Amino acid sequence: MLHDYEAIRQAFRKLARKYHPDVNPGDKTSESRFKEINEAHEVLSELRQWIQQGLFDPGQPFDRLRAAFDAERIWLMSPRD
Repeated sequence: MLHDYEAIRQAFRKLARKYHPDVNPGDKTSESRFKEINEAHEVLSELRQWIQQGLFDPGQPFDRLRAAFDAERIWLMSPRD
């Protein structure tokens, strides 16, 4: 699980850097994406803490969350018309 979290953390940091308001001043779309990315990271970090404390079984639901995060990453990286 630690490996999965590290991959997610690295993806978060990359996206956070890309959409950070300081990198894209005045761009409301980037600001909105940055907020969404931070909210998603907070949820995943909270889930990680629950797993570490034994309050959540890291089986199938975690895999679905990771897949959803990967799908979001793919969507963000896809070219736009």
